[in-house]
Amino acid sequence: MGEVAFCANQCDLANTRTVCDKDADCRALETAFCPGRKCARCKRPPEDEQGGLPPWMKFCELAE
Repeated sequence: MGEVAFCANQCDLANTRTVCDKDADCRALETAFCPGRKCARCKRPPEDEQGGLPPWMKFCELAE
């Protein structure tokens, strides 16, 4: 079974990822985890984590 994206209230951020098209879509993560600076990027997961995702699907990731 592939991954599914959906909207829900009270998401467990440790076990979900935010689907995005561009870095600006990740601003909510920046507000929550690094206020006042840019620390999130919209990017495709590494090849070994794609697991059949469509080629257009990207997720917000926090900088290390």
